[in-house]
Amino acid sequence: MADGDHPGRGLIVFQDVFFFHGGLQLDNARIDLPSVIAIRVWLGRNGGVDRAAALEELFKRKPGPTSVRLRLEAPRDFSILIDVEAKVRPDREFKAAIEQICGPECVEKVAG
Repeated sequence: MADGDHPGRGLIVFQDVFFFHGGLQLDNARIDLPSVIAIRVWLGRNGGVDRAAALEELFKRKPGPTSVRLRLEAPRDFSILIDVEAKVRPDREFKAAIEQICGPECVEKVAG
């Protein structure tokens, strides 16, 4: 028999799941986020992407409590750290979007 023959079989509705310790609902679960992250941006490797505009749009879309530091790097030339005013929520979605813009392993937890 296919799962389609028995509606609801094998499905979990996450809003109904409770942590048994204290009856905490998943919606109220606390996620520890870093207080500061650094994002490495390699200069000269834009691949046709306007990184500044893409980062600005992402920062507006994912506001949160974490401060952002950009690490602008030119291979074998220089590295500059810039603290930006934006504060973000660096969750999985944010990290995936940043890696699409700046490349893999470009996010580093600096503090917290």
